[in-house]
Amino acid sequence: MAEISAETWKAILERVKEAFDIKEITYRTWLEPLTVYEVKNNTVVVSVPTGQMGIDYISKKFMFPLKAVISEITGTDYEIEFILPEKVKEETFRKAETGKVERTDVDNNNKVFEQAMEDTMRKIDVLIDKHDKVRFRSTLALTLFGIVSLAAIGLRVTRR
Repeated sequence: MAEISAETWKAILERVKEAFDIKEITYRTWLEPLTVYEVKNNTVVVSVPTGQMGIDYISKKFMFPLKAVISEITGTDYEIEFILPEKVKEETFRKAETGKVERTDVDNNNKVFEQAMEDTMRKIDVLIDKHDKVRFRSTLALTLFGIVSLAAIGLRVTRR
């Protein structure tokens, strides 16, 4: 049974998008935020940051496409289990209490954190782009207002 690396998971998600004709907004909203928490006993455990409603929606809409593409890319028929980030934290805390924290748990938590940071940075970039566009439009509007005002003053001067 092969591990599913971050690169493999990204390829799986992109293949689902292509093969099942998923729109970009749907992909970014529902699939892109998914991360592999762990692979255990022929099950891929996927962290879903969008809450229980997100788990329900993703299970109904994307379970079959994900299973099909995971099987296609890895050559193994995995089951899929969706969990919330809170459950990831609970499991990590429980393992820490019993002293059974494994290196893979730390690595998986780091991956979840890194994914959350990447998502946050992407959202910040979008906000910065929107801010720059608003600032550009404001500057353009003020410039046009100034040109129109100068033209109006020029017309008054020539009429006198």
